[in-house]
Amino acid sequence: MDRVDLVARARQVVDAFPINDELDLLRLRIDYLAPYVDRFVVAESPRTFTGAAKPLHVTDNLARFADIADRLTVVTYDAADDATAWEREELSRRVLRSELAAMPAETVALVGDVDEFPSRSQLERLPDVECVSVVPLHTFYRRANWRLEGDTPWLKVVASPVGLLPADLHALRNTPAGPHVGGAPGAHLSFMGFDAQQLATKLRAFSHTEFQFAVPAAQHVLSLSDDLALDHFGRADAVGRGVLTVLSEREEGEVHAWLRPRRPDWFGPRPRALLTWREMNAAVLHVAMESQDAALLTRLGTVTTLRHAAAHRALRLRARQLAGRVRHAGRR
Repeated sequence: MDRVDLVARARQVVDAFPINDELDLLRLRIDYLAPYVDRFVVAESPRTFTGAAKPLHVTDNLARFADIADRLTVVTYDAADDATAWEREELSRRVLRSELAAMPAETVALVGDVDEFPSRSQLERLPDVECVSVVPLHTFYRRANWRLEGDTPWLKVVASPVGLLPADLHALRNTPAGPHVGGAPGAHLSFMGFDAQQLATKLRAFSHTEFQFAVPAAQHVLSLSDDLALDHFGRADAVGRGVLTVLSEREEGEVHAWLRPRRPDWFGPRPRALLTWREMNAAVLHVAMESQDAALLTRLGTVTTLRHAAAHRALRLRARQLAGRVRHAGRR
């Protein structure tokens, strides 16, 4: 792989993040960031954030990363049996913080998750970071060109000299502050290419345990969400109303330009369904997720959606917006 002249740089850049089982994504991340990063630090545990036993996926598959072995550090950790999901996630970042603390204070640390990809123009600016800084991303769900407006911009990735990092990286992630790293926004590539089994596994494993009720309905929810390009968590009360924005290739960013020839299967088409029908289903999906109604999840996309009060509200809102546009056009 091509590599930027790392020797000529006075300051090194380290990429640090926790990981579960995302080996394909890790391989992509290393290939993408390697020209700009001196070292990768990965934290993994023999248990998921929800406490279920799992293999040490990276440790057991180091042969896949033999080409980067001299630049890859894998740190293992485990929490107490009674730890909560959020306590386990917090511990993963404490372990990373301890590893970073042993590095020179001027080293620039990029701290995020494995699915959070800075743009090339942001990466080029990392050696010049002088304080705790935010690396803005756009969020994409399941397909690399399906943007989640409610989580855009995504402001949880941080770059900072190691000597200025706070002790609590978990708190820093939840309340990021500081100037933004310049360049085009990167891409938060969440749930890329997931099938129903992968979605169910993720729901069982990650810190948001409130969504575990949806595991039995994962197949139906994912199928409908893919057909209509919806946020599979609903969130119709957020910007975008639970409907994903489908970007054309012309609208895609720097990360997409690199990713598209390598993972064309991660790019999806524009849905055939009308926007109104998509918004109606997103509204009912939101209610089902908020109320943890697994039965309602299995009836999405049917006459139940047409009859549901949330769908009626979405329809009225769309009608008011269309009427407003007509009135505005008439005054011009």
